[in-house]
Amino acid sequence: MILIILISLFSLATLFVFSSPKFSPIPYFPSNQKDMPLIIETLELRNNQIVIDFGAGDGAVVVAGATSAFTHHLNTQFIAVEINPYLLGILQIRRFFHPNRKNIHIVRFNMFKDPIDSLITLCSSKKEKKIVTSYFYISPRYLVPMKERLQKVLPKSTIVSYFYSISDMKAEKEKHGIHAVYRYKLI
Repeated sequence: MILIILISLFSLATLFVFSSPKFSPIPYFPSNQKDMPLIIETLELRNNQIVIDFGAGDGAVVVAGATSAFTHHLNTQFIAVEINPYLLGILQIRRFFHPNRKNIHIVRFNMFKDPIDSLITLCSSKKEKKIVTSYFYISPRYLVPMKERLQKVLPKSTIVSYFYSISDMKAEKEKHGIHAVYRYKLI
């Protein structure tokens, strides 16, 4: 009986964390695992690259990308940006057990308010020139404002968007699996 009560309380607390705009302004919808090879291919992983997953969720893209980079002996850095404390816990556990954990950085970050350039300093000094790729799987209404924020701070960077296209840009590449993956170059 006590176990049932504890499980019920945990379930209610989890539901609150996932539905509360304070903890998670964007609902949690993980990227489809069947599209993961397509997503990783579209990220075009290479040395001296920083991949920022805005709204990393449970870290599926970061883990798959870090695994691919590790397998191909790439020094690609991954930044998992998340605001939901429950998902941050999952990210920390997944990072702890990953063979490429030294290249995975987890940041509690509000992508709509916190300064984006502060993320880059996690992985590089100003002397190093890094290739920056941002990954998004967020609502179309947030894509254009986030693109505009990135353009101010990270011109000439790349955006990979899963499922939704950026309405005011033409994709450099578009690939289709279960869902579409779009690649954009900022100018």
